[in-house]
Amino acid sequence: MKTNEICVIDNKFVSSNKSIYYLSSINGFDLSLKDSQYKLLYICSYNSFTKNGSLKDSQNNLVYTFKNKIHFFKSPEIFINCYNENQEKKQINLKFASNSLILSGYNYTVEFYNKATESVETLEVNCSNKFNCTIYHYGKLICKFNSPKTINVDFKIEISPGVDTMFINILINSIYRYIQSLQIAAAAC
Repeated sequence: MKTNEICVIDNKFVSSNKSIYYLSSINGFDLSLKDSQYKLLYICSYNSFTKNGSLKDSQNNLVYTFKNKIHFFKSPEIFINCYNENQEKKQINLKFASNSLILSGYNYTVEFYNKATESVETLEVNCSNKFNCTIYHYGKLICKFNSPKTINVDFKIEISPGVDTMFINILINSIYRYIQSLQIAAAAC
């Protein structure tokens, strides 16, 4: 692995080219993740009450689960469980700190272990209320994603070369679900 790469889940997801994905609503709860040719890769399910999500491949095999864990007195966390042939293989923990909540959007710092550098590193995530979002790794833009729709999800995700695309796609799904829950809670007040 190269030390300028970001590898969190597996090196096989680190592309040497720019990657494009599409994340869109299937129904009120599930999302589909498609490649640049619009081929279905994963179905992303999420339970907003338990804060548990999963990714299943096009053959309905469980590949990843994730849980957004909200704490009252410390930063939220994301737990990602990786599966092989429906058997849990490993767990990855991310620390998810809110830098600020402003009227125009959300800013987060995500702490993760980078296998390529064998060190803990951070990402800066900036999202507007309308989900025009960017992810930076020490000042370098590594991902941008946005949705022209405000009710249903229809993200175009662009990921730079040398970045673990599965990690970023799970992170985006988790961020979207987290912000969505904040918006629902704010609307209920």
